[in-house]
This record gives sequence, structure tokens and C-alpha cells, in this order.
Amino acid sequence: DRPQPVLQIAIGKVDAEGGAIRNGNTGPTRVATLGNADMAFVTLKNVGGVAVVDLVSGVQVDVGGDPADGFSNYIDLNGKTEGKKTTARPFDITFDKTNNFALVSDAASPRIYVIDLRKGPTQYTHIFTFDLSKTFGQKGLREIAVTPDGDQMIITATEGVEKSGLGQGSIWAVTLP
Repeated sequence: DRPQPVLQIAIGKVDAEGGAIRNGNTGPTRVATLGNADMAFVTLKNVGGVAVVDLVSGVQVDVGGDPADGFSNYIDLNGKTEGKKTTARPFDITFDKTNNFALVSDAASPRIYVIDLRKGPTQYTHIFTFDLSKTFGQKGLREIAVTPDGDQMIITATEGVEKSGLGQGSIWAVTLP
């Protein structure tokens, strides 16, 4: 037997009916679920954010948005500069050992974004950015994992073409504060 799809959910900026309304490609790259698998988090590389999807109800959660505006928002990683495209390029996502924080790598720079998950889905927010440029130089980050004891992040990085991920690679262990 082949696996059969049971659910398809638009992600990015979606309207009240769950249809995509944002022009262009949001660039979904990675997905991770919480331990009980009721929520999925999808990195959106081209819009600098993370979509939160309720897998039970089958809709994208309106994170920090205005319920009256008619569409659902994603977690903005605050990488935008005035009048320009986003500078955040989220790639991979994982969780700390308590599932209270999501950690997101940036494909174009040595940054890890921290998202607070403690207040509930509609209040998930980007609260901090680790700038690892003193450790990584200007390498873009790729995969990220947290060790089972929760003390370190294991991160892969690449120096080269951001879109393809080609270039000199490395793997790092970074102690979490």
C-alpha cells in the first residue's frame, strides 16, 4: 500500500477559508512537530517566518495577527528592514528539551532565532536572536539539533552559495546558555 494524503493545509499568508493569498513563493524548507504531534512548525525561507499549523483542526494558526483582518499570519522573525525584503532566511527548526522554545537556523547568516512557545499558539513570538558570527564568520546555517541533555546545539554550516547550499561545510557544537 502507498501512503495516502489525509490533510493538505495552505501555509504562509492565508485567508479566512485557508487559501493562500500571498503572491510569490513562501519557500517552505523544514517542518517539525511538538511531542504530541498536534502542532507543526514550518520554516518559510522566502518570507522570513515560521508558519504554525494546527494538525487537529487542519488550519494555520493566526499568530499575533488581528482576527478581524481576514487572514492568518505566521511568526515574523523580525528580519525585515524598512521598505526592503526580509533579511531572515529561516532554514531548519527544532525545539529545546522542554518544548518551551523553538530554535530556527538562518540559511544566509550565522543566526539562530528563538521563539517562545509558552503563551500558546496565537501568542508564539520571536524573542531573541543568537548571533554566532564570532564563531561561524559569515557562514549560513543549515541543520540544527539539540543534544538529548539539552545542553548543546549541533549545527551544520556552509560557506558558499546560499540558495544551493554548496560550498565548504562544517559542523559545530555550541553550548546553550
